[in-house]
Amino acid sequence: MRELSIRYSLFFEKWPDHENFVRVFMAGQRQRMRFTAEQPTLSIPVADLLRQWGSSLASGFFDSDPNHRFSLDAQAPDNPVPGIQEVQPSLGRLQLSQVDPGFVSLGVKHIFAGFDHVLFIVGLVMLARRGRELLALVTAFTVAHAVTMALSTLGILRLDPNWTEPMIALTIVYIGVENLLALYRARDAGTHPRRSAHWRRIGLVFVFGLIHGVGFSYVLREMGLREDLLGALLYFNAGVELGQIGIIAVTLPALLLWDRARWGRHFSVAVSAAVTLIGAALLVTRL
Repeated sequence: MRELSIRYSLFFEKWPDHENFVRVFMAGQRQRMRFTAEQPTLSIPVADLLRQWGSSLASGFFDSDPNHRFSLDAQAPDNPVPGIQEVQPSLGRLQLSQVDPGFVSLGVKHIFAGFDHVLFIVGLVMLARRGRELLALVTAFTVAHAVTMALSTLGILRLDPNWTEPMIALTIVYIGVENLLALYRARDAGTHPRRSAHWRRIGLVFVFGLIHGVGFSYVLREMGLREDLLGALLYFNAGVELGQIGIIAVTLPALLLWDRARWGRHFSVAVSAAVTLIGAALLVTRL
C-alpha cells in the first residue's frame, strides 16, 4: 500500500462548521487528522512513512490501536469468540507536538455555542462589578470546572447528562436571582456586598463550576479519546478560557458604560431578570 486516501463528508452540507478529529494508528505510530468542509479528503503516504519509521503494517485490524484489545468471551468457554475490550482513558505524557491545536478552537466554539455557559458568565460579570471580585469569581469557576472536566473525561466521575444539564440551568437561575437581590439591596445599602456575602458567592460559584465542568467534558467524551488525554484537555480548556475572556471583554465594558447612565440600574434589573427567565426556561425544557 503506497497511499491511503480518506474522504469524510458527513454533516458538512447541513453543518459547514463541523469538524471531525481523527487519529490513525499505523505501525505503532499515530497520525492526527482533522476533516473540515474545506478539506474533506486527506491522504496518508503509507509507504513513505513506513520507510521513514523502518516498520511494517500490523496484520491484525486492531493491533496498532491502543484503544481496543481483543478478549475472549468468558460466557462461552467451549466456543471462544474474540470480542473488543475498550481501554480505560489515561492522561499519558504531555506531547504538544502530538496534540491537534484544533482543540483550542473547539473549546472556544463550545463556550460560545453553549448558550447556557454564556449566560452564566454574563451573570458572573454582573454579579461582581468590581475587577478584584470578578477575578475571584472567575478564578473559582475556572479551577472548579477544570477539575471536574478532567475527572469526567477520564471516566473517574460519571454523571448522567439528564442530571447535569438541568443543574447547569439551575445555576443560571440562581445567578440571575442573586443579581436581582444584590441590585435591590444596593439601592439602600451601597453598591458593595459585605465580606461574608463575597466569600459565600465565591464558594457557590466554585460549586457551580464543578457542575459546568462535567458539561464541558461531554464534548471530549463523545470524541472517544482514550490515550494521551493531557494535551487534549489542556488545549480544550485553554479554548474554553479564551472564550470566557472574550465574553467578559464584551460584557464588562458594556456594564461599566450603562452603570453611568441614569437608566443604568433599570437596565441591569432587566438583564438580570432576562437571565433568570431564560435559565428557568432551560431548566423546564431539560427536566
